[in-house]
Amino acid sequence: MPPNTPDIAALLGSRICHDLISPVGAITNGLELMTLGSRGTSGPEFALVTDSAANAGARIKFFRLAFGQASENQTVNANELHDILCGVYTGAQKLDWQVTEALPRPRARAACLALLCLEKCIARGGTLTVTGGATALCLTAKAESLTTPAEYWPCLSTGVYPVDLPPAQVQFALLPLVAHEFDLSIDSQSSEKAAFIRIQAIENEANNRL
Repeated sequence: MPPNTPDIAALLGSRICHDLISPVGAITNGLELMTLGSRGTSGPEFALVTDSAANAGARIKFFRLAFGQASENQTVNANELHDILCGVYTGAQKLDWQVTEALPRPRARAACLALLCLEKCIARGGTLTVTGGATALCLTAKAESLTTPAEYWPCLSTGVYPVDLPPAQVQFALLPLVAHEFDLSIDSQSSEKAAFIRIQAIENEANNRL
């Protein structure tokens, strides 16, 4: 790719998420207005629509972070990221977010992609734990029944992915690309009960070895 060529895939992700968040937000606002009128808002159907709209909004924000454009001079507040992720992981896959400091946007993007990789390991339920901060992040998936996607997990260390990579596994190709672009190292390991991905700035990794 020639120098200074825009990342078309990231721009496309940002554009789609930007255009979708407005109508989903309008639905959420309309539901809130309905609750103020206190009519037809007590049944399970209304609760289902409300929860679905909230989850859709959170997922769009999450996908915008994971697949959208990122630059080093942008940061994401830790509380904002926590709220977005908690709106996504509301079912059998639980989130334990322990990061308390703001993250550079590329680091937040890498973290979201790593979560998408790790959630594939706990398809039947489990806990995703995120610790660390701007210098280094450690993301861990634990479950009684943990299954690492053997065909795609090695992509994280090799950066090589199959030509027929399905859309549902695109994060395994994108995370190494994002890491390379922003000088991040990726360390990934897995066992029968846990899998983890560590994301660290290469300069900090080198300093730790001195």
